[in-house]
Amino acid sequence: METTTLAGLNFELSEEQIAVRDAARDFAQNVLKPGVIDRDREQRFPKDEIKQLGEFGFLGMMVSPEYGGGGMDTVCYVLAMEEISKIDASCSRRDEREQQPGVLGPRALRQ
Repeated sequence: METTTLAGLNFELSEEQIAVRDAARDFAQNVLKPGVIDRDREQRFPKDEIKQLGEFGFLGMMVSPEYGGGGMDTVCYVLAMEEISKIDASCSRRDEREQQPGVLGPRALRQ
C-alpha cells in the first residue's frame, strides 16, 4: 500500500478505521436504508434503528470504555457518521449527542 503524505503527515486509514467505515456502510445499507423514506415521510423517530446503532457499537464510539463506550478515535467516528448520514441523517445526528459530556451515555441506551 502506497502511503499518502502531505507535509510529513500520513493520510492512510488504519485497518481499524477501514473496518469501522465498512461496518457502518453495511449497517446503513442493510438496516437503515429499508424504510428510510417511510420514516421521513411519516416524520417517525427511528427508535428501533437507534437501538440497533447501540447494539452494533455505533453509539458512544469516542466515549472511554471505562464509561461503556467504544474508546475509538475521532477518525473512526467521522467515518462511521459519514456512512450513516449518506442513508439516514436523522440517525447520525442523534449519535452526535452521545459524544458530548453530560449526555446520557451508551451504557444506559443498551438497557
